[in-house]
Amino acid sequence: LKTFLRDQQLVILLDTFEQVLPAAPLLAELLSSCPQLKLLVTSRALLHVGGEYEFPIPPLEVPDLRDLPAYDDLSHVASIALFVQRTQAVLPGFQLTVENARAIAELCTRLEGVPLAIELAAARSKVLPPQALLDRLKSRFQVLTGGRRDAPPRQQTLHKTLGWTYDVLSPEEQTLFRTLTVFVGGCSLHAAEAMAAALGDITISVLDGVASLIDKSLLRPPDPEQKDLRLYPFEMMREYGLERLAASGELERACDAHAAYYLAFAEEVELVADQVAWQERLELEQGNLRAALWWLLERREGEAALRMAAALRQFWVLADAVSEGRSALEQALEVCDESQLAVSPAVRAKALYAARWLASWQHDPVQATPLLEDSLKLYRSLEDTQGTMAVLTCLNALRRNRDDGETSAAQSKEGTRDTRKRGELGEFAESEVREGKEADTRPAFRSERPSPSPMRLTAQPAPFMYEALTAREGEVLQLLAMGISNSQIAERLVVSRHTINGHVQSIYGKLGINSRSAATRYAVEHHLA
Repeated sequence: LKTFLRDQQLVILLDTFEQVLPAAPLLAELLSSCPQLKLLVTSRALLHVGGEYEFPIPPLEVPDLRDLPAYDDLSHVASIALFVQRTQAVLPGFQLTVENARAIAELCTRLEGVPLAIELAAARSKVLPPQALLDRLKSRFQVLTGGRRDAPPRQQTLHKTLGWTYDVLSPEEQTLFRTLTVFVGGCSLHAAEAMAAALGDITISVLDGVASLIDKSLLRPPDPEQKDLRLYPFEMMREYGLERLAASGELERACDAHAAYYLAFAEEVELVADQVAWQERLELEQGNLRAALWWLLERREGEAALRMAAALRQFWVLADAVSEGRSALEQALEVCDESQLAVSPAVRAKALYAARWLASWQHDPVQATPLLEDSLKLYRSLEDTQGTMAVLTCLNALRRNRDDGETSAAQSKEGTRDTRKRGELGEFAESEVREGKEADTRPAFRSERPSPSPMRLTAQPAPFMYEALTAREGEVLQLLAMGISNSQIAERLVVSRHTINGHVQSIYGKLGINSRSAATRYAVEHHLA
């Protein structure tokens, strides 16, 4: 062959070369012997030989469903144009219309702009209109069949195509890929490495394996603008990988490891003072956080589910998912009660407090009060002064809002007496800041104010509530108190409104308030505005 081609000026096309990758060095040898020869090679995997230039072929463009283009412009989006063209081949007269445009746009987006998937969907359009086809895509492997008879077998159904791609991988790469399909909405490299370490059955370097999966089109190429590497499988490949994971008997172990990782992640984030700074990471991980939590609930892991749902207290607010958070806490508590599991009192107390906190966000004092009272009993039994003071403070606020001044004053008195007895100056100071400004509770503090006598500082004096705010949150609070809207604050600080909304929600959570008027009052009382 080298002798025949040596003096020929030719371009040779080699298609689907991934099936014979071990022969790649022969191509390099052929090129070195035939200087006028050019090879155009299509492959799902890079050849990794000298003289290779890579030209990735991405999926077709899909429309932005959040901001759908005008009807006239939609037909120029590549994925939609292909769907219409291939549908017209089986259904002459089919047109993109105002009525079907949205369904077709969602269909092409769900199919991720993959040409073969779009062509297989179009082949079904003779029987199913776009909306009906979209509704059936939950079982896409059953729907996307019936390709052309003259097409290679691997292209006649989506399932066979994905199997062809999966079979290109080495056994070690297949194991890694199956593991990555547990993640929802992608994952960080650190998360992938942690999962591999927890499972212990991945024998290759995760970084090398990930690089190979990207080369072989199983993972999306990384965004060069990303600060940190994030791994995204194509959703169709992810579904196929999950199917193979279940068939291998590895699904439960992988989901258990995934849930353990994100429980630890949630509890780590909970300890971060500035959760808004983590907001972008939380948004990226919200699919994984939800999947991990619902897995714990499905497995009846009540205490772990309680820990996670409570640790995500501020996440539920930042994600505008307070109802979901309350539901998760309620379900976790039910699991514990129904299974009669022994739950740590500290975990239950914290979960009840978190449930109250979310109830107050939805202005639901009827539910919040009994939750607080149950939490208070547990914190008292644990002799947890900080938890007791936090709960008493919330009960004060709730009862003050109902004009129950006598009970509120009594609870203020009880809380400060307990704090003084334990000699914790930081917590006493915070309780005085929280409650002493109120006319109906001041007498309690006056009567219980300790006489000058030696008091010990706690190892970490409890900060005043406003000291928990970051510098930027303090700045936002001052602007709120001036009556400036969130949009105006965003403009003044040269950030997005979304970022300001996150700061405001974090301020509310840290100060135990839930309105702009309460924030203004707090800022004025503490001379912050």
